[in-house]
Amino acid sequence: MKKVSIVVAVAISGSMIISGCNNSKASDDNQLVECDGVSTTGQSLLMTKAMCEKLANKGMNIVNTADYVSCYGVAASGKNDCATNTVSCGGKIKVDRSPDAFVSLPKGVCANLMGSSITEPKK
Repeated sequence: MKKVSIVVAVAISGSMIISGCNNSKASDDNQLVECDGVSTTGQSLLMTKAMCEKLANKGMNIVNTADYVSCYGVAASGKNDCATNTVSCGGKIKVDRSPDAFVSLPKGVCANLMGSSITEPKK
């Protein structure tokens, strides 16, 4: 398996868009890819297709979103991926680690983060 860096630091900052708040029309530009040739370390970086196309890349590989989970309780303020009990869309939470806010992460990563959960809290 190829080593991939994620262009987000979970709980911490950044967000990945695997599905937007409005899931009715997913944009091809928001599709996640492993973008090659843009890192000084030589690792592939995980980002949207549109972002990768704007960079001088050496290629990209489509990422299977089934390999990702919604990880609750780790998003930094303003970095959640989608709506919560208190805000209508992504990037709007006001506090770090809000238990009802999530970011999408590769399976297995969420379980290693303190205070995280893959189970959506009850409303």
